[in-house]
Amino acid sequence: MGIMDQYVQNEIVELDKTQPLPVDPPATPQVQVARKRLAYQKALDKLRGNADQFAKLFAAGSGQADNYFASVDQALYLNNGGAVHSWSAPSGSNVTNRIVHATDPNVAAEDLYQTLLCRQPTPEEKQLVATCWSVPPEQKPALAQEMVWALLCSAEFRFSQ
Repeated sequence: MGIMDQYVQNEIVELDKTQPLPVDPPATPQVQVARKRLAYQKALDKLRGNADQFAKLFAAGSGQADNYFASVDQALYLNNGGAVHSWSAPSGSNVTNRIVHATDPNVAAEDLYQTLLCRQPTPEEKQLVATCWSVPPEQKPALAQEMVWALLCSAEFRFSQ
């Protein structure tokens, strides 16, 4: 979904405001790498609550087999959890924003299915996206968000690699 990348980029912007890097002489590569690590750690800290919730719901407990299992709590969280739905909103370079701005529905369908399900869309899925893309332009962001969210909540998404 690109959420981590967006959070890291936001942290870099914030660091640039509050602790700008020296211009003359320019920051060394080691300082730049340390800054990126700091931004990454700050982003992780902000996402920790969501990560902990995911781990609690989706990780197998200690001593349990690694086989996949589905629970009602998992389904309810994906279907009703605010984080998953908000992350599917068009933003930055995420898949939702890319498909909103795609002028060709076939390109939108391919990006959507390749990104989320790691496969090409079927002809029927391409037709569904094309049908959905016949809406007025102002409705596309909400429709794209619903399409991404629906695929994230699908049984196929849980098994895609």
